[in-house]
Amino acid sequence: CSSDLPDCLIITTTADKVSFRSVLSGDKRKVIITVKNASIGTHIHEVNSAKGLLKTAFARSNGKDAVIIADLRDAAGFTAVCMPYSQSIAIDFFRWNSLTPSETAYRSGLLAWQNGAYDVAKNFFRRAEQSGHPDGTAFLGFLYTLSGNHGGGTTMLQRALERKTSCSDVYGALAAIRREKHDDAKVQEFENEFRKQTGRLPVYNHDVISLTESTSEFLASEPV
Repeated sequence: CSSDLPDCLIITTTADKVSFRSVLSGDKRKVIITVKNASIGTHIHEVNSAKGLLKTAFARSNGKDAVIIADLRDAAGFTAVCMPYSQSIAIDFFRWNSLTPSETAYRSGLLAWQNGAYDVAKNFFRRAEQSGHPDGTAFLGFLYTLSGNHGGGTTMLQRALERKTSCSDVYGALAAIRREKHDDAKVQEFENEFRKQTGRLPVYNHDVISLTESTSEFLASEPV
């Protein structure tokens, strides 16, 4: 696990499919992530943060599972999402009462994504995208890509990069789109950048997400 941002924790994995559960303690100062059928790597077992909501996080084994415990400085909310192409677990900590409308829409979209409510997530991410949120734009691109809307996916993913998204999985999604189009040169370009940022190749084997299309649904296509 690693933490380059004070309110974010990334659990990296080497699996093609990750199963986990997350729990917030009663006092809202501890988050426990249990990754099923996983062992702990040798590189980083503990991280410490001098600022922000995250104070410390450490990993330990519990039978066949890996458990990551994050201690927070104050009571907070959190989201924990498995990123589609890296299968890393991205955990964000935040205070609901301090979020902007754009951040509220993005966090609400993540919560819906966690629960498989993809149409609900799409509506929140679209709202975040319309207000210029870079990671909300990226997740809207993921939803379009995973539902087979590669035109909308390409446009949103490129827009997310222009907005300086923190989501490295954008490169995995772009590689997946070009892979479908048998554009080997672009696939390699995006895979190389993805591997540079995540340390692995993208996971391409995904179930297709079903989204309800509306007459105003974004379907425009732009070249990569």
